[in-house]
Amino acid sequence: MTTPDPETPQPRDIALEQESPEMAASLEAQSAPREAPQGDEGDVEGHPS
Repeated sequence: MTTPDPETPQPRDIALEQESPEMAASLEAQSAPREAPQGDEGDVEGHPS
């Protein structure tokens, strides 16, 4: 698997005027995985804190 070119925007990075949570989730799913910081689960949406 290759790392995406930083010059190439991911679908999640393309701003929409009226982005619904469903659309945001769809764009996130189409995008390359983010580099998740290890041990930092506080930023996970929907994760009970």
